[in-house]
Amino acid sequence: MADGGSCDDVTTKANSAVRSAETESSFTDEVGAAISTYPNPFRDQLSIRMKVENEGSHLIIIHDLFGRKVYENQVEASFGEIDQQINTSNMVNGTYLMTISSRDDDFRTTVRIIKR
Repeated sequence: MADGGSCDDVTTKANSAVRSAETESSFTDEVGAAISTYPNPFRDQLSIRMKVENEGSHLIIIHDLFGRKVYENQVEASFGEIDQQINTSNMVNGTYLMTISSRDDDFRTTVRIIKR
């Protein structure tokens, strides 16, 4: 790919889930992680709330549908939860894939999000 990424950057493990909704994406994936993204579609701000089993570092990466990384941030889970707000004002309208993974890669899930 032109930016040095690969298609593998946006592939997910077998235990990943891809979902979308009009106002809020809220679901529990196959490994029991309760994830909520809102609003979805979003404009200039996206909120993520997720229950996790593993405390510690998690990585949030957002790719566009061409596989280009448009956002990356390491967050710390505390008290079994990730609660993160993302400024998305610099992103163009479209569909994105947001992947959240534990630092040791024991957990990974992907959610489809839409910018309007």
